[in-house]
Amino acid sequence: MSQNRYLEYEKLLQAEGSDDTPSVYQGFILGLAVNHFPCADKVMRKKIQDFLNGGEPLPGSLIAMITDLAVDAENDLKQGKLNFLLPESEHDKLSALSGLAYGLSMALPFKVDGTTHKSAEVMDAVMTLSDIGKVDEEGDFSSDDFQVILDFIAQTLLKIYKQN
Repeated sequence: MSQNRYLEYEKLLQAEGSDDTPSVYQGFILGLAVNHFPCADKVMRKKIQDFLNGGEPLPGSLIAMITDLAVDAENDLKQGKLNFLLPESEHDKLSALSGLAYGLSMALPFKVDGTTHKSAEVMDAVMTLSDIGKVDEEGDFSSDDFQVILDFIAQTLLKIYKQN
């Protein structure tokens, strides 16, 4: 996904008064999509509204962004290759990684039928993602280390997606 798109979504979220980043939204949406939530339907939007928008109705501009991210997530999962939204700045990439992991760890336990996952594999992934979400955003990371973590996240999500 393009870096310009990250900036576009970041500006949109700021204009809507959201403290979350595009990475948090992408992570949350990916977590739901991995569990086969229908792309940007009412159930997905309600989860996003409750968890990322304080239960407040979603404005049209956020619904459009969510729909775009959900369609991308569904297509990426079907193709077996995930594309993560990332900012241009190396410094901001750690923050994006943290946000992505945070969003994923919140949404990954949810199942479409309204229950939550109990499998050891999903719960281990949630714990690992929670730990990744605690990354020191001011720390130093090599681009190789960063890519290893993104690859790990992608492989984990694709594996869960195929098993669900």
